[in-house]
Amino acid sequence: PDDHTGFWRMLTGRNSVATNQLMAMIQFARSSAAAAASAKARGTSEGKADATERSAAAAPSEEEEDAQVRAALDGVKEHLVAAAAAGRIAMTSLYFQEFNKVHNRADEDCVLTHAWGADAFYEHLLGRRFLVSPLAFFQVNTPAAEVLNGIVRDWACAGPDQ
Repeated sequence: PDDHTGFWRMLTGRNSVATNQLMAMIQFARSSAAAAASAKARGTSEGKADATERSAAAAPSEEEEDAQVRAALDGVKEHLVAAAAAGRIAMTSLYFQEFNKVHNRADEDCVLTHAWGADAFYEHLLGRRFLVSPLAFFQVNTPAAEVLNGIVRDWACAGPDQ
């Protein structure tokens, strides 16, 4: 929504067609922190005060919110792991990332929790094997990356091992 409210923020899937591995990263925001960030983004102290007063009246305590967050993440993890075990999805790893700001790019220092499975996966590109972690910068379209790499290699007059 335009006011950046809600718990679930984004689902990122990184996969390797060559190795049939899928890494899922689910981003969420704590309601109290997200409400404060949204009020700050609107930029009015009056709006911020109103939002703070509204959220304070209806907001759970920090301990209650922690329990709600754990329950929500555990429920999603349980569902996805069961689907992977049953062969309904090819997920090989699961991460959760807490991000409480308004914009859509998480900072490097955001909490990233490895919840299940392998901590990374391998991708193959032009006969080489690359380890891809959840925050790695790696071209998601491997066939296109192979074409681009081949063009650059040809321009550089480099051989396949260079």
